[in-house]
Amino acid sequence: MQFNLHYHILFLDGVFSESGKNFLAAEKLQDQQVETVLAQIAQQVIKLCRKRGFISEDPDQVQAGEMDSLFGESSVLSAALSASIKGKIAFGPRSGQNVRFIGEGFGFQDEVPLAKGNLCYSQNGFSIHAATRVHDYDRPRLEKLIKYISRPPVAMERLSKAPGGLLQYKLKTPFRDGKTHVLLSPEELLEKLTAIIPRPRSHNTKYSGVFAPHHPFRETVTLRPDMKKGFESSKENDQDGKGKRKNYSWSQLLARSFKIDLTKCPHCGGELRVLKPIMARDQIDRYLKHQGLVEHPPPAPSSPTDNISYEPIID
Repeated sequence: MQFNLHYHILFLDGVFSESGKNFLAAEKLQDQQVETVLAQIAQQVIKLCRKRGFISEDPDQVQAGEMDSLFGESSVLSAALSASIKGKIAFGPRSGQNVRFIGEGFGFQDEVPLAKGNLCYSQNGFSIHAATRVHDYDRPRLEKLIKYISRPPVAMERLSKAPGGLLQYKLKTPFRDGKTHVLLSPEELLEKLTAIIPRPRSHNTKYSGVFAPHHPFRETVTLRPDMKKGFESSKENDQDGKGKRKNYSWSQLLARSFKIDLTKCPHCGGELRVLKPIMARDQIDRYLKHQGLVEHPPPAPSSPTDNISYEPIID
């Protein structure tokens, strides 16, 4: 849950010919090549940071410099991001203090040698891990790798209550110094989650090369070139009459992300259909009261489909 900038990059171990029909495999990656790439990355990033005024020529001096637009939008978000990067708490009674851990500890977690393992190197605060490779036609392993690199930052099954009204988050693997859990108050957890929420309208997954959406060879090198963004739409929500919608509906996003299917009746499993949107606040309160739910003034809906009532369709 700490705001550590890193990229998961999945790339071809070779290149396609100009026609896109023939694949030319690259030679086996060597440690020296990984070390060279890491040194170039560190050199270029440090050079850019010095150019923009974030750090000085003295490696121990860090300067504010001209702030990125991200930090100018909200002082609260800026404080949360800064504290998350440093492993500290930004707000509340423990403001400015380090995040608490459970388990024995000594030294610092990031104190590791330059060579961390096969095709793995660390230098000047930068690290690169290039040892994972999927062999030809190993589709299950490829699927597993893609799911790993696209996983969410927080695993809810590792979050539990701790004594004193605190929350503890179990680390996937213990740190080298023996730490096993992160200890947070509910407010501190919200602060850390706020720092890692992606910016609006930012792309978290990017494609390049032959896998880019408009590359002329994409249909040649992909297994399912007919698969496009969007999904088959019913007549009720077909907005442009073409049978497809560009974006997913809220019900589909809930089903994909949280396994909550609003199109199925929770009692009989029957299909549900949209009756009409409920927009008036008094009608919303009346409906909540009828369902035995707590009445509260809801936020103004951003679209007519935000508050919808359903009825089961019995086959």
